[in-house]
Amino acid sequence: MLPLEQRDLRNWMTGRSSLTARLIAVSKSFAVQLLYEGVAKPHRDEAWLLGLRLGQVARIRQVSLVCDGRPLIYGHTILPLAPRHFFDRVFVGLGQRALGGELFRDPRIRRGPFRFCQLNREHTLALRAARVSGLEGALRSRFW
Repeated sequence: MLPLEQRDLRNWMTGRSSLTARLIAVSKSFAVQLLYEGVAKPHRDEAWLLGLRLGQVARIRQVSLVCDGRPLIYGHTILPLAPRHFFDRVFVGLGQRALGGELFRDPRIRRGPFRFCQLNREHTLALRAARVSGLEGALRSRFW
């Protein structure tokens, strides 16, 4: 069962291991619901973090991680179109599989530090996350 207190939830979400693996461990059933996969413009702050020009498109994937029939996590992933690298093939072909399973399986991939933010309730990502899971706030990390 997921911890209910905000502080405990934050610690649980930021563990060193895969969030996907932790969700699977505490659930009787786990599923990835693919909400969107394609090419689109990232949000301004995302573009800046990835070194993209405003208006430049990237690969974007949005999912809901569902535990025991309940959507708990809204996942939003961005991958620049260039430069091309080995992970492109994995990312594009994920479908209903969890990205976390792939990220933690490959020793060439590293995760940077977590960053937290409170999104404005009118921000597109906040609206989507609230619609999927009913939760507010955002957790961001970068893999390379």
